[in-house]
Amino acid sequence: MKTMDNSDASRSLTDRDNKGRFTSGPGNPGRPVGAKSKIIKGALSDLRAMTPDAIDVVRTAIDKGDVKTATWLLERVLPAQRVVELDGAGVEDIINALTAGEISPTEAKTIAHSIGHLKNISDLDELRSEVEGLTRLLRGDEQ
Repeated sequence: MKTMDNSDASRSLTDRDNKGRFTSGPGNPGRPVGAKSKIIKGALSDLRAMTPDAIDVVRTAIDKGDVKTATWLLERVLPAQRVVELDGAGVEDIINALTAGEISPTEAKTIAHSIGHLKNISDLDELRSEVEGLTRLLRGDEQ
């Protein structure tokens, strides 16, 4: 049985906020936002693999006239929001879909916002590569 010495006790009190929760900081970065555990990743993978079976069950339920079962399954399989398919992912594609009435202004804003975030991530990856290349050059490492 592990006993707690004074340094462990004082540390455990100082690493908590006024509600008793652990605080984040340099020594405790915590789990990144949106990170999934191995169990959740496995469960999601299993659910994805079951999707064709779920669709077969929905078809069978619809064929038998069992709307309640089909509705229950579809509510759990389909995304909560409407799925939007565009011809491309450029600004012009979003504008065309908006003006054609294929997507709402809110959906256009959400799509544009998402594309902006993805571009920022791509830009960060490029900057990271450039910094790594400059670091190698400064150190005299060969590429």
